Amino acid sequence: MNKKFYILPQNGGEKFRRILQSVPATPAEKQILQEASIKHVEIDLGNNSWEILMETYNGIPDELLTRAASYISSRCNIPSVIFYQNIIDLPQEVDRHWPTIIQNASGSNPTLYSILLQAAHSVDGNRILIDFKGAHIEEILRSHNVEETMSQAVQAMVHCPCKVICHIDSSAPATAALNPFNNFNNNEQDNEAYLRKLQQQSQSQHGAPKAPSAAPAAENGFNNQAKFRRSRAERKLMTETIPDEPIEITSIDGEMKNITLRGRIFNINNREFNTGTILLTFDLADDSDGISCKVFLKTKEEFNTVNTALQKADTVKIKGAIRFDSYLNDYVMMPNNIALSELPKREDRAGEKRVELHAHTHMSNMDAVVSATDLINTAVRWGWPAIAITDHGVVQ
Repeated sequence: MNKKFYILPQNGGEKFRRILQSVPATPAEKQILQEASIKHVEIDLGNNSWEILMETYNGIPDELLTRAASYISSRCNIPSVIFYQNIIDLPQEVDRHWPTIIQNASGSNPTLYSILLQAAHSVDGNRILIDFKGAHIEEILRSHNVEETMSQAVQAMVHCPCKVICHIDSSAPATAALNPFNNFNNNEQDNEAYLRKLQQQSQSQHGAPKAPSAAPAAENGFNNQAKFRRSRAERKLMTETIPDEPIEITSIDGEMKNITLRGRIFNINNREFNTGTILLTFDLADDSDGISCKVFLKTKEEFNTVNTALQKADTVKIKGAIRFDSYLNDYVMMPNNIALSELPKREDRAGEKRVELHAHTHMSNMDAVVSATDLINTAVRWGWPAIAITDHGVVQ
């Protein structure tokens, strides 16, 4: 039995490409070979032969491949060398892999990801042209070496070298700032795919609901179904309290389950999909750090209840799981429960209470931001016997 081996060259077969560059050829022919990549080499030990599969955008002339095969056969002492070529439709492949390409190129930088996501691109031969808008984009692109990074990201996906050229229209309005919904585009099919992915992450934190076990009697089966429906209905997002102690956001380490956070909320947004599911997002911040949160709501009634409560809230306590969001390139909190809360208030535990003799309120311009009412209420809560307000320029 003849033994055959497949060699899968890394980086598009750089070593094999260097061999091809030594093939006797004109500069134009060398450029054609340089723009191709080697997909794999099949080595037949029994027949002492090589079969080489090339991938290219524009096609390689048969005469050039024959000359290259003869050169490698002579140089490597291989009796039989045969080339095959696979012509890639670069525009189609780039469009198909574009979301992954820009995600890989931007890494963990959400600003760069947002800029690449909103840029227009086109393909000309083996060149990819990317059009950016905004006067301040150039510095960002230069600092991240976007042309080289994007070239590597494209080659990793389509397995053929290409050149990326960036064009910047500084007179056009700047790219919109990153926000929780800049990850969505006008392609509703892509948005629904993103929605399904996030829903799967949300479900994985507490597992899919188990189906009720079959009962021998019809009556028992009915009761089991009723209990199952009640358990689903009773699992409400908004709760009165969450007894677990919260951790600091800065202590989050990768993906985690069943953790509790507490902090102030802001940037509340929502988006409704064709399926009727509503994605509610908000940011949560404590004294240590901040994190984005995403919640999926099945009905408008539930959304209205949660959204109304959050719009009026300042501080909330949430319990759920930390998941990595590949679109945001960051970890997000996916709550199972949300409860209105208050941040712990500072206390004065001193045995002998002080008397502040030089306090200012916002009546003193540029000296303080606290009101006299809040200052006095704090002194009462801390058990201070007196407080002296010394605002300047006013009657005390």
